[in-house]
Amino acid sequence: MIVDKEIKLFPQEVPQLVEKILKKLKNSGIKEDVLFDLKLALNEALINAIKHGNNLDSRKSVFLKIIKKKDKLEICIEDKGKGFDHKNLKLPTVKNNLTKQSGRGVFLIKKFMDKLDFFEGGCKLKMIKYLNKGE
Repeated sequence: MIVDKEIKLFPQEVPQLVEKILKKLKNSGIKEDVLFDLKLALNEALINAIKHGNNLDSRKSVFLKIIKKKDKLEICIEDKGKGFDHKNLKLPTVKNNLTKQSGRGVFLIKKFMDKLDFFEGGCKLKMIKYLNKGE
């Protein structure tokens, strides 16, 4: 178990937390290219949970759990929000969506992680990153 805790953060504090997590993961032997993907996905997922899920309510927490198994990392993030329709997200690469301020987070997470699932109406996500892909 790398992380298993409930946290209360503001979005601007997320990068510092992610760096601490990445340091632990690096010390456990995870490669730099995987760490890069994890950094981007973790930042996006945590900021989305705080900003959109919890509506920046400092009284609400986010649950974060990271488990390292032999061949993969499992990351679960859960917010205290109402959820969202993750099945009908608009693609940020479509011309009408290119200049929109939001809508890229889930798209980026899908690109950098190997698997992404949503639960509880979108309040909880589980990301998986395989560690030995291509070997």
